Amino acid sequence: MQGLRQSVSVPANLRFFIVQYQGVVTRDAAADADAVKFLCLPESIASGSFCLHCFWQVTGQTYSFTAGQPMDNLREKLYWRISATVARTLEDLMGSRNGFWNDRKILVTGHTGFKGSWMVTMLSALGCRVTGYALAPNTNPNLFDLLAIDRLLARNEFANIRDSERLKTVVCESEPELIVHMAAQPLVRFGYADPHTTWDTNVMGTVNLLEAARACASVRAVVVVTTDKCYENNGSLWGYREIDRLGGHDPYSASKAASELVVDSYRRSYFSHAGVLVASARGGNVIGGGDWSSDRLIPDAARAVAQGESLQVRNPGSTRPWQHVLDCVDGYLTLARRLLDGETKCATGYNFGPEPSSNITVAELLARVKKAWPELDWRADVSSAGALHEAAFLYLDSNKARRELNWVPKWSIDATVDATAEWYRAVQADPQSAASVTERQLQAFLSHG
Repeated sequence: MQGLRQSVSVPANLRFFIVQYQGVVTRDAAADADAVKFLCLPESIASGSFCLHCFWQVTGQTYSFTAGQPMDNLREKLYWRISATVARTLEDLMGSRNGFWNDRKILVTGHTGFKGSWMVTMLSALGCRVTGYALAPNTNPNLFDLLAIDRLLARNEFANIRDSERLKTVVCESEPELIVHMAAQPLVRFGYADPHTTWDTNVMGTVNLLEAARACASVRAVVVVTTDKCYENNGSLWGYREIDRLGGHDPYSASKAASELVVDSYRRSYFSHAGVLVASARGGNVIGGGDWSSDRLIPDAARAVAQGESLQVRNPGSTRPWQHVLDCVDGYLTLARRLLDGETKCATGYNFGPEPSSNITVAELLARVKKAWPELDWRADVSSAGALHEAAFLYLDSNKARRELNWVPKWSIDATVDATAEWYRAVQADPQSAASVTERQLQAFLSHG
């Protein structure tokens, strides 16, 4: 059988797959292989006219997924029985071929921040027309300027999420289909120092955003990004699930839990009747190139290396769910796509955390970082231990996203650390390399199985 072959990485536990083509069944053993070959007719891919059914095993049950639209004059059908990871990869490939994201109008709040800049970069690569709404960057250097994010935008608006009238005007003028709300006061220690701004930004900022969405007829879906810290942390060693109690000891965590309640209230009171799908996304501790926020581990490490100093670490024994920013952004967009597809069951909250193996202590993370970044030196800062309350253990259970969205993190903790160290080392050596290393890492991520 002749066809176009696409190599896709698969998990080690995938043992075989079955292909049925026009009634002929073949089996290809893949126990020791690094990849599985997808077989498709080139003319079918070129025209986008084919019918494809995927099947995979999840907790012993068989689920089905259909990609593409069948045409009456096309008889070729491919049937797959394959793992959830490979099925998700195939869905990504099909979304790209069908141009799902191309030319869509999307508004991103918080686009000048670390995660926001990576979000705009990915959306731009997918062909979206993006409007950004956020305060101007507040660090120097910053990823927004290094990547010239303003050049990727259809509209760049420097304004405060607390300015409800300005926000409503920009949303209505931009006419987005999708809003990704990432604007926030994101720092735990700043929350202690200025609780009023933290609560006003994270809670009333979310209210302002949802009010603006209500006023704009073009909006079909909203993804509100919160945090893994929105759960009441009781010290449990089990991962927090979406059904667990919301809460928070410090102002930042509590304000994010409150914003989750705002989302749920608006969803049930207003949006469910208007046909607008609203969901919340809770990511883990995100790392990656381009973060220069204060009181964050990797940015503090980058500054220490640049200054030839030893990094002072407050809580080396604290455990966190570390993940690369691209995995988090990918999770948000996976959820957004389901909402734009009209899947009402997905209008709820989802965790997007890393694999359990990425849930390690600060000390363990720094040991891995040092292997990729030998210039790093660190020591425990015992003088600051216990000064402010910070949870000792935090872990997200993301099985719901895996089960319902077919989302899985693509990069392991080692790949995450390597990419992060590579980015900072390259940009510290040559700040002009920021765009090229970011693009290279984005392409590596998008091509990953």
